[in-house]
Amino acid sequence: MTPILVICTLCVFAYFAKGVTGAASAIVFNAGLLTALAFGLAGGLTLLDGLYWIAIADVFSSAALGALLWKHVKLEKLTVLLLAGMVPVTVLFVLLLPTLNLHWLSLVLALAVIGGGVYLAGRRDLPPASTKALNLWAFPAGAMAGVLGGLFGMGGPVVFILLSRASDDPTEFRGRTILI
Repeated sequence: MTPILVICTLCVFAYFAKGVTGAASAIVFNAGLLTALAFGLAGGLTLLDGLYWIAIADVFSSAALGALLWKHVKLEKLTVLLLAGMVPVTVLFVLLLPTLNLHWLSLVLALAVIGGGVYLAGRRDLPPASTKALNLWAFPAGAMAGVLGGLFGMGGPVVFILLSRASDDPTEFRGRTILI
């Protein structure tokens, strides 16, 4: 399979997921890319190449989504704390990305995808957490999301885990997700 065909096919699935959920394009793309690499279907494509492609595509799609849905966004302490931890750490790990060993990068990505899946599959339905507890965890969760966001463009699983405990209202969840 040619690398451009792999990229295009994965982007179709990734952005279908983003269109349906408002996020998750990077995790869908990365899971598909790891599978293609493992089965030798990616041609000369490397994990680093794929990460660059999805990062470029995500900048444009996130800007378009943000512009379209800006009126539904509400700024609050939880999202500000989350972003305060996420943004600088994302920038730091994006700058570190070219210096990292691809073997370890692949392993961390695989563990992040599997770990997020296991958590989401096995979690119990809990009532929303207190505002105080959420605000306490927002900055560290943002930093962890920043690591995954900087390395793989997919800080979403950590953000979703925190935001899933913030409210049972899907509108609030989507609004926070769009802002982040």
